[in-house]
Amino acid sequence: RKWTVMYDGSIKPLKKENGIKVVRFNCGGYLATSDDTTAKTIAMYEGNKEIYIQLLKNILKIKIMEQVAEHFKNQLETASEEYSKRLEFDIQSLVDEMLKTKRKVMVSPEFAVRVVDNFNDESKSEGQFAVVSFAYIGGIFKMLRSEKHLANKEYPLVLDAPFSKLGIENRQNVVDSLPTFAPQVILFSKDDLHGAFPADKIGHVWTIVSNDEQNVARVEEGHLWN
Repeated sequence: RKWTVMYDGSIKPLKKENGIKVVRFNCGGYLATSDDTTAKTIAMYEGNKEIYIQLLKNILKIKIMEQVAEHFKNQLETASEEYSKRLEFDIQSLVDEMLKTKRKVMVSPEFAVRVVDNFNDESKSEGQFAVVSFAYIGGIFKMLRSEKHLANKEYPLVLDAPFSKLGIENRQNVVDSLPTFAPQVILFSKDDLHGAFPADKIGHVWTIVSNDEQNVARVEEGHLWN
């Protein structure tokens, strides 16, 4: 037999479905279908109304949670596909700006990035790899600005010795792009970058002056390179 379980605890049999070994039950208008194993388990307690009803309700809760989980899984997959495509576009546009050689960017729904040349070769120099990393960072910041609930928030970008693996040409391309990434960019560098950035793009300059003999350092405002 098949049963409908109501919130008031009443039960009533449903018509058999020929050839289908399932138990179909309803709780407050919500219909769920069990598999054959669950149907046999339910049948074991068919003679005990209290246990039978509670068992059906518990199974129904599990079915509801499984459907909720499936719903959010589908939503996550859809959102991942959408965001990865947007990120792919943003990274591609930045790579095109910062690299002279043509590269194709691909971002998977898991946000893994592949960058290949015209021969589908992923090999890159250290400088090219660094440029792609900058493009990924820039793409993330651009996506943050495009989200309504995040657009008004300020996310500073902090970079430590970011240009060490870049050649002069690639470095300047990255330098020109960096101010557009975030409202505040903080750079730590051993290189003299005083002439690399336009004056109107520099807010403040501090110099960390170290004393190797005493193993101490102090921070002073201003450009103090010799």
